[in-house]
Amino acid sequence: MGARCSPSVLLFILHIVSLLAPALQDQDGFRFTRDHYNVTVPENSVGKTYVTPEEKMGVYRLEEDVEVRFKIVSGDRDKFFKAEERLVGDFWFLLIRTKTGNVDVLNRERKDRYFLEVRATATKRDGKKMTYLEANTTLSVSVLDTNDLNPLFYPTEYVETVAEDLPLHSSVIRVAAEDADLGRNGEIYYSFQENTEQFAVHPTTGVISLTRPLRYSESDVHELTVLAQDRGTVLKGGGKASTAKLKIFVKQVNLHSPELYVHHLPNIVENSNADIYAIVKVMDRDDGVHGDIKSLEIVDGDPDGHFRIRKAKGNGGLRGSEYNVEVLKLLDRESAPQGYNLTLRAVDRGIPPRQTYMSIPVHLADLNDNAPVFDRMIYEVDVPETAPINSPIIRLKVSDADQGRNAQVFLEIVGGNEGGEFHINADTGMLYTAVCLDAESKAFYTLTVSAIDQGNAGTRKQSSAKVKIQVIDTNDNDPLFDSPELEVWVDENQAAATSVTKVTARDKDSGENAYISYSIANLNPVPFEIDHFSGIIKTTQVLDYESMRRRYVLHIRASDWGAPYRRQTEMKLTIKLRDVND
Repeated sequence: MGARCSPSVLLFILHIVSLLAPALQDQDGFRFTRDHYNVTVPENSVGKTYVTPEEKMGVYRLEEDVEVRFKIVSGDRDKFFKAEERLVGDFWFLLIRTKTGNVDVLNRERKDRYFLEVRATATKRDGKKMTYLEANTTLSVSVLDTNDLNPLFYPTEYVETVAEDLPLHSSVIRVAAEDADLGRNGEIYYSFQENTEQFAVHPTTGVISLTRPLRYSESDVHELTVLAQDRGTVLKGGGKASTAKLKIFVKQVNLHSPELYVHHLPNIVENSNADIYAIVKVMDRDDGVHGDIKSLEIVDGDPDGHFRIRKAKGNGGLRGSEYNVEVLKLLDRESAPQGYNLTLRAVDRGIPPRQTYMSIPVHLADLNDNAPVFDRMIYEVDVPETAPINSPIIRLKVSDADQGRNAQVFLEIVGGNEGGEFHINADTGMLYTAVCLDAESKAFYTLTVSAIDQGNAGTRKQSSAKVKIQVIDTNDNDPLFDSPELEVWVDENQAAATSVTKVTARDKDSGENAYISYSIANLNPVPFEIDHFSGIIKTTQVLDYESMRRRYVLHIRASDWGAPYRRQTEMKLTIKLRDVND
């Protein structure tokens, strides 16, 4: 059997319930202004440092005799905070501050945010009767960073080795420090403690670069102290700082490349037996093995092996060596019209070896050993007979593989132009008409054009080409009748379609320009018709001497088929009607 409550205990419980009943009934009228507040507090804050809210926190006063108390009920396991209340007018303000007497302090780097639950309790005394009201809210407490940490290098000592030929502004090494603070407190600027013109450190990246050429002979090691300072502020002066040691060793290298000095001899005449073209002297300003010359060779510009390099006789030393650039094969300027551009490479014996490249142009003097060449041996062109005098016909293109005056070509007509119908520009090769051409007189020409270069007398060369010219007929002639006027007789009573006469016209042109068609050009109708192609004129009805006209004048028109327009001529045909005994 379970234990039973005594009557006195039950009465006490009922009394407590009766006291709490008003609190449950009035709970809706008592609440915080917000369900959640955001506040901030600096880390390392001393005791009684109040947090900073974004807005006022608390509850409104219900009645004058109601007391309100605030209490942190959860979220403050480390007991950093304390809740206080302050009545101003009709509002109970909630104040949160840090506690005094704590051994530990707020540290943002360990914990940067706290979530507190705060309870407000309102108490009203009515005689012996107590009424309690409660309301809860939450606070997000953000711990603000302060500049409480120094930048830290890791490692604190740096060692680097660089070659003395390191290019200016090259990166040598990067130092790095870290600061656990936030914002400006965690931004690090780097600098040197010592004054130096040899190196520079980037203020934000920590990259150390070279600002003055290194010289092993001046110093083989450089020792520096790098300072890392944050941008935060402390009570005295600027931000916090720390240092790291830097040691940079300089390694001796092969500094200087070989230097080439070339003495050119006169230009080589093509197809000649020249031997030495140029003398090359190679020097190196380094000492020891770095200054010894290992080789000089042609590495480009001579794919067919026309040249070679040989060390000059009597020059046995390695430093300051002389070499000859020699011609091995006969050279043809036309095979290499631009000459040759030899690329020489000199290599020293340094570690690592250095090399130098130099280009030597080889110019070939020209011989007149090539005749002019037409781009075609036979040219064919059509020219309309209506072309005006000095009309361009065709340009003859001529080339000469030689150079200079040996390649200058003059052209002239040497055959087929007995009547002087054409002329040619000796320099440009443009062929022109010299007279008005007539296809009816001559329709075909064959010209012989000669090209001769302007080399020295006795060495000049020439060639020739044919130009076939066809004069194209144009419609420049009118049809001509055999007679401009004709008179004929026709008997009456002859059947329709009886042939009366035939007219004929001729045209000196050719092709369609000479095709002729006939027509009757009278405006009023006549009892006759003409065959368009044969020119035969026939009656279209039976003629009657007594009832019809006895004399007809027909205008016969002859038209050619030329283009772009037709040419035509008319004649007068008189037809008289003869009476018969009917």
